[in-house]
Amino acid sequence: MNPRPKKIAVIGGGPAGAVCAERLARRDREVVVYEGRPGWDKPCAGGLTPALFDEHPWLLELDSKCNKVERATMTFPSGKLDMSLKRKLRIIDRRELNGFLQRRAQNAGALWREGFARRIEQHRDRIVVDGEKYDFVVGADGANSTVRRMVGRPLRREDWAIGVGLYVGETMEPRLVVRMLPDLAAYAWIFPALDRCSVGIMAPVGIATRHEMLKRVRGLANDYFSASAVDSAESFAALLPAVRGGLLFSAELVGERFALVGDAAGLCDPFSGEGIRWAVTSGSLAGRAIALGDTSLYARALDENILPELNASSRLVSRLMRRGPMMLAGVLAPRSGTLESTLSEFVSGSLAYEQLKRTFKRRAAKILRQALFNFYCVQR
Repeated sequence: MNPRPKKIAVIGGGPAGAVCAERLARRDREVVVYEGRPGWDKPCAGGLTPALFDEHPWLLELDSKCNKVERATMTFPSGKLDMSLKRKLRIIDRRELNGFLQRRAQNAGALWREGFARRIEQHRDRIVVDGEKYDFVVGADGANSTVRRMVGRPLRREDWAIGVGLYVGETMEPRLVVRMLPDLAAYAWIFPALDRCSVGIMAPVGIATRHEMLKRVRGLANDYFSASAVDSAESFAALLPAVRGGLLFSAELVGERFALVGDAAGLCDPFSGEGIRWAVTSGSLAGRAIALGDTSLYARALDENILPELNASSRLVSRLMRRGPMMLAGVLAPRSGTLESTLSEFVSGSLAYEQLKRTFKRRAAKILRQALFNFYCVQR
């Protein structure tokens, strides 16, 4: 990819697009961001993991806008676990996050077009967006990406999930709530931000109707909030990438005149639904590679820093999101401090998927001994 592109179109102004645009603008590239939802909110829980701040410490500027969560309640079909998290999660209103990242990109010199890109064309020597010529295009336009379809790499139906939920205008103690739902191969959540709570479910497309999922969400919300708050809550629904049936490959995500980042690249954890970390990281990595005129750097960075973890999640999710493992976890976790500690590490993002299987194997005997001992003591 030489010479270095001078004029770049970024389609989508969420975290991935905004961070990519900022990186490019700071390297004196002409960057135009097409975003049809200025100041937009996104249907998601707004969870920011410790790993995100480890990789991007400049995001700590947002610390005062975040609710710090250090406890979690997990409910399984066979039991319930209250636990402390090994590292605190931060939860933010997505309007705050998106606005912050947009301002950074604009302050760096990126131009913001308030409107959706209506027509994107790929030619041998240029990209044309709504009649305007560019040297390169970045697809940051979500799971149903127009740019991804343009380059002939759309996500398969089995690689999509749907997120359905409510924004409840009441607050609660800073606690993450997770309810495992094996019949949906999913879990329901409550993520408390500072001034409202996100209550929702992310499940594979086609496993349940939106109405059925929303009914489950309301059931969870009614356990924690007033009836009036639940009745007046704003509902949301959105398609999300969740590559469960296959693996992600960097070769599909970058080309001579395009790069896909964030949800458009399918970079969302199919187990937890976490996408913000991967959006920010992919946007940063892509921006640097494009500015240097070598998109192979982005492909290599994906292979080294992002895809191993997401592909490990893709391999594990079908095994973990079943009734058997959930029932077993519900029985053992309240009776084993070692399993509780392991789940605490995992939920807070301190234990990577690639480590998870090895960790369980190493700790399995101790977990069983603790559970049997505590069960025996209770029986006596």
